[in-house]
Amino acid sequence: MIIDALKGKYALPALLSRFKMAKSSYYYQQAVMNKPDKYLSQRAQITSIFHENRGIYGYRRIYLALKRKGIMLSEKIIRRIMKEEKLVVLRSKKRKYSSYLGGNHTRSREHHFTRFPCKSAV
Repeated sequence: MIIDALKGKYALPALLSRFKMAKSSYYYQQAVMNKPDKYLSQRAQITSIFHENRGIYGYRRIYLALKRKGIMLSEKIIRRIMKEEKLVVLRSKKRKYSSYLGGNHTRSREHHFTRFPCKSAV
């Protein structure tokens, strides 16, 4: 925080009034920032599952893999951890259906006539 960087040079009440921040909010943020990560072990397991499966597993499959190991964790928490760890599943783009085959066909016109010869009138 900026206030922590400037706390050695200026008094804390002056800094809090300058940044228009309540004293209770400052100390609450200090407590939150110094708190250890609640999901540290699960975070490591989520990243290992993601990398073991070559980055194909999304949050739903990771949820099921953790559930099989006996770890119950909310899908929202898994999504948040994946976002914080920058674990993004690369999906291939699905092409929109098009019946167009292209204009340059390799078969020649002669090939068409050899397959379907014209019947002459007798």
